[in-house]
Amino acid sequence: MLRLRLFGPLLGYLTFLRGPVFVLLPWSFLIALIALCYFSARRKGLLPINALLTSAAITFTCTAFVTLYAPGYTDAITYFFILLCLLPRFPLRWKALAFAVAVCNHESALVLLPAVLYTQYLDRTSNGRPIRFFGWLALFLVPYLLYRVWATSMDPSVLGPAYYLTTANVNVNYRELGPTLWGLFWSFRMMWLLPMAAFVMSMYQRRYAGA
Repeated sequence: MLRLRLFGPLLGYLTFLRGPVFVLLPWSFLIALIALCYFSARRKGLLPINALLTSAAITFTCTAFVTLYAPGYTDAITYFFILLCLLPRFPLRWKALAFAVAVCNHESALVLLPAVLYTQYLDRTSNGRPIRFFGWLALFLVPYLLYRVWATSMDPSVLGPAYYLTTANVNVNYRELGPTLWGLFWSFRMMWLLPMAAFVMSMYQRRYAGA
């Protein structure tokens, strides 16, 4: 499957971040991701301390840690472009391009497509119509789909949807659903604990609108 996740390696090759120095690429996107979290929170009117805590909800989770303890993993690149898709007042076609890049980097980004379409529906500032977003996305994904067809034809051992949707794999995922959800909670616990702490503090200070 790694040969199908094209964007990160291609970008590293084009920017001469090859071999041992390739780790600088996902680290750079990780820094950009945290900075984007902070400045997008500031644009929404949050105080610096609140924007910092929002960024911390990303920084102190596996979203960031994977890139640190597994150098070379390009997950941070996917997260960065997904976050671009969720920003308000961002042109529709650029959001679609960002999501297409995220898919080219890791196909699992498609799981978040419903969430991106929903936020696009809510974003009235950029003529946010999900059908237009989906149309631009389909257009931008054409080169990636052509590459994927070519790569699969060159190497039949590449795992495709038929492998992941087998009855055996579906049953395994179903049996492991409970431990998976528990693991997700602990992996992203800061995303749960910080909002809960902010909610309790807002209720204690009787700032119900903030809660």
